[in-house]
Amino acid sequence: MGLAMVEEYLNYESHVVATVRNAQWTKPHYLQETAAERLEIEHVDITIPEQIGDLCNRLASRSFDLLFVNSRVTNSADETIADISTEESSLHF
Repeated sequence: MGLAMVEEYLNYESHVVATVRNAQWTKPHYLQETAAERLEIEHVDITIPEQIGDLCNRLASRSFDLLFVNSRVTNSADETIADISTEESSLHF
């Protein structure tokens, strides 16, 4: 879902800051080839509070018109959203 939102906003010539969990090459990286400077990719694991704080510091001087928080939580390949507790899927800031 997150990738589809990034693609859609880029189609409208928007500037997008997307986050990915690790530094590996991901699908949003492929979009950078056509989006040029309109797509920035930040690396942050939102389950690690320090990384969230670091991201906030990096983006502190910026303003955003819209913010989507979309995160996938899984503990195993056969697990569904119904198997994940509220505590596991919620972050408290």
